[in-house]
Amino acid sequence: MPAPPTWLAPLLREEAPDVGDDVDAGRFDGLYGGLYDRVIQSRTLRRLAPLAYGDPGPLADLEGFAARVAASVRDGGVLLDVPSGGGTMLPLLAREGWRGRVVEADLGAAMLGRAADMAERVPELDVALLQADAQDLPLRDASVAAAVSLNGLHCIPDPRAFCSELGRVIEPGGRLWMITLVGGGTVRSEAVVAGARVFGIVPGPLPRREQLGAMLRDAGFGEVEWLGGDGLVGLVATVSS
Repeated sequence: MPAPPTWLAPLLREEAPDVGDDVDAGRFDGLYGGLYDRVIQSRTLRRLAPLAYGDPGPLADLEGFAARVAASVRDGGVLLDVPSGGGTMLPLLAREGWRGRVVEADLGAAMLGRAADMAERVPELDVALLQADAQDLPLRDASVAAAVSLNGLHCIPDPRAFCSELGRVIEPGGRLWMITLVGGGTVRSEAVVAGARVFGIVPGPLPRREQLGAMLRDAGFGEVEWLGGDGLVGLVATVSS
């Protein structure tokens, strides 16, 4: 991977957690991760999501979702993309004419490698790659202007810890943009979740929509707006000032 840009260092905690060399990023660092990237980065394949989930919320118009994300980042601010996967958001942001700094953070080395390849295709963006556990981010408090999490929360063992970390690292008044599976959706989405748990893609029970909203409020987000979806939902939450 390329050397980190100089602007990343001031954002990091002095005693940042070390993910180690034997990190286990699960199936997203293997074959499944590559297949996921191919699907999520294809506009045509993304539009098949309703066949599995019912109403997929903002995933059906990921371009429009990316436009709202880009518009929420103040000039000179840093956008955190976590877990970044293979850098799906990068070309979508670039197409909106957004020219900012992005931290692509993921636990999986293979996923970060794919994100690095994607970053090379959008040189107009200033991208930093960061291997990190989303449950214990190496970033300082209030160090990023906004964050986006695309299909990430449901892959993390402790969703509450993830929400808490997001509330910690986003500056007051900054926004979190999220698309995630939740529990208690449609029959089809529940079947997808059950299968994902069997294959180790989803590590544990998923919070329902109202439980996720409560987790975010406990993490310091004073406002949560739901952007649609049933078992696969979108939301934007604002950190209290």
